[in-house]
Amino acid sequence: MKNNLKPKFIKILFFLGFLILGSFTLGQNKIDFSEIKKNVQDKESPFYYEKLLFKFRGMPQSIDSTEAFNLYYGTKFTDHHLEEMNPNFSKFREKFQQRDFKEAIKIGEDLHFKAPTNLEVLLILLQCYEQEKDQNKFVWTIQKFRMISATVLTSGEGNKEYSPYLVNTVGEEYVLLSLLKVPFQNYKRSSKLTQQGMMDIWEKDGEKIYINVVGYAPE
Repeated sequence: MKNNLKPKFIKILFFLGFLILGSFTLGQNKIDFSEIKKNVQDKESPFYYEKLLFKFRGMPQSIDSTEAFNLYYGTKFTDHHLEEMNPNFSKFREKFQQRDFKEAIKIGEDLHFKAPTNLEVLLILLQCYEQEKDQNKFVWTIQKFRMISATVLTSGEGNKEYSPYLVNTVGEEYVLLSLLKVPFQNYKRSSKLTQQGMMDIWEKDGEKIYINVVGYAPE
């Protein structure tokens, strides 16, 4: 992910970050993965994953924060997630980098159907739609991207080890860093296993950013 962001789109990403950061109170949520697992797998629950997914696909702007947390962090307990080494994901990135936006959209929309909340897929699709001047899909995808980004940004404070940001994948970690306007190339990264997954600590001049990749978390 870290090599996929082009200068023009970085400006759009920073603008999105401004909108997201300006509209939500950060660091207010505690994630209970056992509760989320129960919610998304129980067909009688208002947070049953297929119910949330139907709403997200049809009316993303109507998803509230509790629904969003169950939707995003519940993906690991469903079939709606992508492996980092998925060959179609690699092909999607490759077509995007080659500026073959039409083919990238074709592959990316299939990936988005498989994993609707993946921020990296949403971000690359946004750039493809912009390049192809597909205003309707661009605006529709921004709504989804903004909602999922806000969910991640409110998952923790990020500057304390006991309150890290929580993301599902490494690719989404880099999207988050870009949203936060962190020049991660200039930061030193260290990692350690935690109960919730793999914690990355990004450090520069005494400043630390904590991001936990919970896709590795035990069920």
